[in-house]
Amino acid sequence: MQHQALYCFINLESAAPSSTTHVSNMSRGLRRCITALCAVSTVLIICWAGSGERVYLESAQYRVVRTNVVERQSGSEIGKTDFSDIASASKKNKRDDRHSVRQLHFIHFNESNPGLLSSRSQGGPPIGDGNQPRAKVLLMSYMRSGSTFTGDIFQSLPEVFYLYEPLLYVNDDDYMGPRERMIRARLIPKAMGIPDPPEIRQFTLDMLNCRLSDHNLRFLYGLSYSKSTTGFDACQKKLGVKPSKFGECGQQLKNRCEQSRAVVSKILRLKMWEVEKLLAEDKDLKVIHLVRDPRGVSVSRGAVRYQFAESSFCNRLNRDSQLSAELQVRYPNRTLTVRYEDLAANALQIAKMMFNFSGISWTQTVEKSIEIMTANSDFHTKEHFFNTKRKNSSQTAFHWRRKIPFQTALRLQKLCQMSMEVYGYIAVTSEQELRDQSVSSLSQDYSDKFYKAQILR
Repeated sequence: MQHQALYCFINLESAAPSSTTHVSNMSRGLRRCITALCAVSTVLIICWAGSGERVYLESAQYRVVRTNVVERQSGSEIGKTDFSDIASASKKNKRDDRHSVRQLHFIHFNESNPGLLSSRSQGGPPIGDGNQPRAKVLLMSYMRSGSTFTGDIFQSLPEVFYLYEPLLYVNDDDYMGPRERMIRARLIPKAMGIPDPPEIRQFTLDMLNCRLSDHNLRFLYGLSYSKSTTGFDACQKKLGVKPSKFGECGQQLKNRCEQSRAVVSKILRLKMWEVEKLLAEDKDLKVIHLVRDPRGVSVSRGAVRYQFAESSFCNRLNRDSQLSAELQVRYPNRTLTVRYEDLAANALQIAKMMFNFSGISWTQTVEKSIEIMTANSDFHTKEHFFNTKRKNSSQTAFHWRRKIPFQTALRLQKLCQMSMEVYGYIAVTSEQELRDQSVSSLSQDYSDKFYKAQILR
């Protein structure tokens, strides 16, 4: 009901008028009635939310915006890196050595145990016993960029406490035009009248450090999407406790977090400048920056009917890539860049590198889970937009080439040129080249400004 009410409330104005006056008057009357019903529903939701109970909101709700999105043009300069150097270095590396021998490309890769990095690259010994501190990993990415798949790899290890989108209460505004940004506050609970939403960076640090409380539990909307947290709601129902009460169930959740070997949090609603502040405030934090070809992001969002403002997204991706390159220098070995396409094509090897970087021990349980997710041979299994099991994960990563209109690809290549060059995504010049899967859409290597996990063929 919440989703329908807000969707109606936001999008009624875009209803097209009828062609005759009589129908138009009926249409206006009908719209007034529906508007009133939606307003009453919204008031009821706000009143219920303000009563102290934790609000359950579908994640799709946060993606409801007007269809006539006004795209924002970039007008600010962020960062001090000479990005022309990064782009030119990336161009030099655009090659396709498909017939050469595979080589692992990773700094300080430990051949004897591919699940562990040497202490020299980690700044300390990897986690291996109870005397070592918990690993804290922030998986930063963008909607429809493979983050759920990547997060599922981490949560396949029982010792990992996995948080699915703790910032669901924050508006992901990379696709919102300036008008929407002026009207809607970034903090969704505040926009809906829910009091005291937590400050974004502090809330993120609290979650990564297992600082769960009665107050911040109210804003964790994605508990049912993680194996680590899904038992909380069941516990509340079993005990007959109101969702707003921390109590025994909250304490169990906190204990589960504190006893874990690693806390991994998947977040799509942070900008890189916010990640920079988190790295400065928590010296033990590691960041995995997962990126995907923006042309693939466009098709994937369209498939599930998410709004996608091209200019806004490309501006964000361009700025994030620029600042990410700076963070590699400022915080060495604490930020790892991963392309989703590399992960999909070589899931086991890239996953080992991510665990390696994070200081999390590799196990056969994780390996078996990845094999199931990436090579599902059961022909009865139907792939779903929100499912991470794929009959062929590598083909899924490049499926967009059959779907995207050529003009859309050209437009995105222009808007996202800076980040595409840095991350090694190759622009196409003709529709024939776009559809020809034998022509690679990404280079094997990309800018050396990044500390990265990749396989060189």
